[in-house]
Amino acid sequence: MQASIQLRDIFEALGDGVFVANAQGRYLEVNPAGCRMLGYTLEEFRTLTLVDVVDPGELARLDAVVTEMADMQIHRSEWLFRRKDGSTFVGELVGGQLPDGRLQSIVRDVTERREREEFERTLRREAAHRTKNVLAVVQAILKQSQRSRPDDFVGGFEERMRGLVLSHDLFVRGEWAQVDLVDLVTAQMQPFGGAAGTQIAIQGPSVSMGPAAAQALGLALHELGTNAVKYGALSVDTGRVDIAWRIEDGAKGPELRMTWREIGGPQVTAPERTGFGSALIGKLTQRSLRGETCMSFAPTGVQWSLTCELAHLVDA
Repeated sequence: MQASIQLRDIFEALGDGVFVANAQGRYLEVNPAGCRMLGYTLEEFRTLTLVDVVDPGELARLDAVVTEMADMQIHRSEWLFRRKDGSTFVGELVGGQLPDGRLQSIVRDVTERREREEFERTLRREAAHRTKNVLAVVQAILKQSQRSRPDDFVGGFEERMRGLVLSHDLFVRGEWAQVDLVDLVTAQMQPFGGAAGTQIAIQGPSVSMGPAAAQALGLALHELGTNAVKYGALSVDTGRVDIAWRIEDGAKGPELRMTWREIGGPQVTAPERTGFGSALIGKLTQRSLRGETCMSFAPTGVQWSLTCELAHLVDA
């Protein structure tokens, strides 16, 4: 008697659904977890059979499974179950035949596990894809940097890698979801004083960006910051950099309009020769974002601007 009471307590307390049916598949007993899982009361369950709680697409294999269980074999498989309200979930079923001929099964809702596994698979595929892209960018930077003077090669290459890593870190922390332009600019400016410093001002609305767009724009911003530290406004205590952007209506939809403006630094002039850094700021950014850039060397400081369709920041 005591053992029977203990078994009943376990039956009632289990978090997984426990279902007991007769040899014809009509339910006799269902524990509270099973009732909650499918949305029926125990009284309602006793009017139902196995056919009533699985998705119609599963019926073709139901007879074979019941036959297997009737042969005293333990059966394990995943099924698409249908709740009373019509919604469905994936459940892992383990079942068999009891000595008295009844069929017993234990069902666990594995929807969250399946979603987590799919997310992990997607994340692995995305990581592999992004890694290939990053390696391609590294190869391009290396190839172009090799064209510079030997004395400039190591420093230039390291700086560009640092900019790439800063953008990459944002996506790693965000599990490769989109990043915000505010976070991207702040991260890229951090080595040069950041938004908290007195020499760099960052202002603009929240804008979502995909990995490719953030990578391209991040490299351009890091290049601008590096040049400002070496030759421009950030090379002196009195200089400052204003980075601002806004969203405006364009011919084909909303556009991002971004500006980089240096003030209070030494007088600047256009370089006599252009290298990979100029290409990063100009042509490569234009190509990646399918937009337009403009750079000028005013006596008051370097000015740079970017205009591109907002949609290109997501699917660049």
